[in-house]
Amino acid sequence: MKGLALLVVFAFGLLVWSANQGAIPYPLARVSAFPGGDKLGHFLITAALTYLVNQAFSCRVICFKSSRFLLGSVLIFLIITIEEVSQVFVTTREFSLLDLGSDYLGIALAGWALNKR
Repeated sequence: MKGLALLVVFAFGLLVWSANQGAIPYPLARVSAFPGGDKLGHFLITAALTYLVNQAFSCRVICFKSSRFLLGSVLIFLIITIEEVSQVFVTTREFSLLDLGSDYLGIALAGWALNKR
């Protein structure tokens, strides 16, 4: 599972790099062309990334005050937030609260699914 998580993290990094260059891969550009396709893509990619990273960390939990969080979810939350906000400074990208919200929903769904197991 750790190898698969590492592969998905690498693919995500490659996707972000490509998008920053203004060259979104063709299949993703096609999905984004559909109404809501971009938001669905954000949701699905982030959910899969969160699920696999949490699995790679054996669903390790961290505590903050009186709350418990999956370590992988916290890491993905931080990385996704930084990546999305950084788009303000990249001329080929556009910051979107809807994209960020779709990402957060993906993180929440993956965390919920892992907690249900």
